[in-house]
Amino acid sequence: MGILFDIHSNLGKGFSEIVYKDAIEYELEKSSIFFEREKVYSVKYKDIFEA
Repeated sequence: MGILFDIHSNLGKGFSEIVYKDAIEYELEKSSIFFEREKVYSVKYKDIFEA
């Protein structure tokens, strides 16, 4: 949570999603926190199946 608050404090609001994603990736890597960016999940909703 601290990383996210720090990013918000530095960037504020109004940027596109990709800017925040890049900042989060940077901070997680800097902190040696394992993550997978944009992992694909299979989701079924009613008659729709998305992969």
